[in-house]
Amino acid sequence: MTGILPKKKRIESMFSFIQSADQDRATLNEIKSFMLKNFGLKFETTTKYVKECSLAGFLIEQQGRWEVTRRWEQLKKMCV
Repeated sequence: MTGILPKKKRIESMFSFIQSADQDRATLNEIKSFMLKNFGLKFETTTKYVKECSLAGFLIEQQGRWEVTRRWEQLKKMCV
């Protein structure tokens, strides 16, 4: 599985996982474990995904837990 579409699906799945976690937040280790279990991704790859999404303003880290921002929700609605 290579290319933009599989990566987009994995990121969307990661965001869904975060939003379904305790208080709509998840630790980096919880996210890494989810991505390994569901997509076979290395922890390093998931860390890069989280960093990219953070730089894009789609994820924010607070007190060691990551949450999806409103910016992602707004973009998702525009692209439907």
